[in-house]
Amino acid sequence: EVPVTSLVTGSPIETNNSIIFIFMKRLITLLGSCLFVISITAQTGNIGIATTTPGGKLQINHKNTGSSPSLILFDSVAGTGSRLQFKKEGQSNNFSLLSTIDLFAANSSLDLRTTFNSGIFLRGDGRVGINNITNPAATLHVGGGVRVQDSLHVGGDMNIEGKLKINGNTGTANQVLISNGTGASQTWENISSVVNGSGGVGFGTWGDCSMNNISEYNPVTDTSGAMNDNFGTSASISGNYAIVGANHDDGIAGADQGSVSIYQYNGINWVTMQKITDATGAGFDDFGVSVSISGNYAIVGARFDDGPGGSSQGSASIYQLSGSTWVLMQKIVDATGAAQDNFGFDVSISGNYAIVSAPFDDGPAGLNQGSASIYQLISGTWILMQKIVDATGAAEDNFGKGVSISGSYAIIGAPNDDNGSNVNEGSASIYQLSGGAWVLMNTITALGGSANDNFGNCVSLSGNSVIVGAPNDDDIEGTDLGAVHFYQFNGSTWAFMGKFSDVTPTANEHFGASVSISGIYAISGTLNNANIFMRVGLGWRRLQVVTDPLRGSNETFGSSSAIDGVTKRFLVGVPNYASGSGKCVFGKIN
Repeated sequence: EVPVTSLVTGSPIETNNSIIFIFMKRLITLLGSCLFVISITAQTGNIGIATTTPGGKLQINHKNTGSSPSLILFDSVAGTGSRLQFKKEGQSNNFSLLSTIDLFAANSSLDLRTTFNSGIFLRGDGRVGINNITNPAATLHVGGGVRVQDSLHVGGDMNIEGKLKINGNTGTANQVLISNGTGASQTWENISSVVNGSGGVGFGTWGDCSMNNISEYNPVTDTSGAMNDNFGTSASISGNYAIVGANHDDGIAGADQGSVSIYQYNGINWVTMQKITDATGAGFDDFGVSVSISGNYAIVGARFDDGPGGSSQGSASIYQLSGSTWVLMQKIVDATGAAQDNFGFDVSISGNYAIVSAPFDDGPAGLNQGSASIYQLISGTWILMQKIVDATGAAEDNFGKGVSISGSYAIIGAPNDDNGSNVNEGSASIYQLSGGAWVLMNTITALGGSANDNFGNCVSLSGNSVIVGAPNDDDIEGTDLGAVHFYQFNGSTWAFMGKFSDVTPTANEHFGASVSISGIYAISGTLNNANIFMRVGLGWRRLQVVTDPLRGSNETFGSSSAIDGVTKRFLVGVPNYASGSGKCVFGKIN
């Protein structure tokens, strides 16, 4: 038996400028049944295994053409792996291909590294780490910047833990990156869910672009709603909470049972907090035809709810926020009510007081004279304080079609009240809490009013300020243009402070179809738009014309509207949006 080294050094055959070592006998038996040849080309120094014409410094040919040649670096010590190293003479730096074989295949690795750190690290489970990432947390984990020369396609979610910079610029909190798509530089704008048609980004400028006094465009819909639900038929807002009625929503009790949705502002946009239906309701109750919210209390009217007095007597349900849930406190009905009263036609709540109207209640003056009932929260129960009727009213006045309460004041509209010969001109009566009773202060009528104006069809009260809608007010531009009237309590009486119609009034627009006032701000809806007003000194001026940039044809943007003077946020209802499924649009005064 001859050592391999002896065979190599002792049996050279020189041919064609190559030295060929032939391993015979015992070595052939170890390596296979064929002759195994190693050749070293003298001129180039190339080494060939199973070839006499190596084309590189080392060429390995495989005898079996059905498989590829293998170079095996075998480490006899388990787990330490093998290393293939590349060095240049005279330099200490090197590149190494280092492998580790673990008991578990997923933990095995192949590492292409320099003297200083890991370059590309390939784990046995298929994960790849680049730039000194030796424990990749994803399929590809890069420990530095990535530059993409061509398109980058992401098939799943993209999570960014740091800042997103475009040309080195970053946005501020709650902003998004937009581009006009024509090659212009991208810019950061206020966050949005919808790009509108006025040149801004949803939560940016919208409405009448010439004024630019509003922002935070935020439309919402009832995601579980359906056609003809009329989501947005009523609306109210208080602080970070808002309530929207869908009086024709079909419920478990039947068609048009109705529902309300309560929204919460989370610092970025308005999100659904809770959808509520009347657990004891029935089909065609119209639950949600009227809503009001104040602090931790909300009230919902169901004008067609059958009560002890008969069909469509009506009811109102009051809810309280408990933790993160709105819980029913009490369902109230008029104990002296009767069928067709429509108790709950309109509602309003403020602190510990609530008012509920019954505009078709028959009174001492005749049919449909109307009434309104005021309740007070005492020891967790809402107790009737007083049922109010207009002492000078008449049949068909519909006293109570519009109601509002704020602190120690309440206002009740009677849109079909006759003023002299002006049939259905309308009026509104303001009451003050005095000594435990609500006492009439003033009955106001429109300055220059006329027949069928329906002044008092909708009303709103905040502190010492009142706004009254007259949606059928006529003017020289045409019939039923509509108008709103402002009043201020001056210490002795409620004084007229101004009248407004739409900037571009059109016939049958019904400006003043909905009104809301809070602090120094007020909003009035029409069938086409909404107008925001601001009190300056003792007078009121128009601050903004609000239009929906995504409004479709024949959508009644402004059927309901509400505003909060503290947060300066508002909402406008569009109940016939998308075949009557409805929507509401939130916004903010800048």
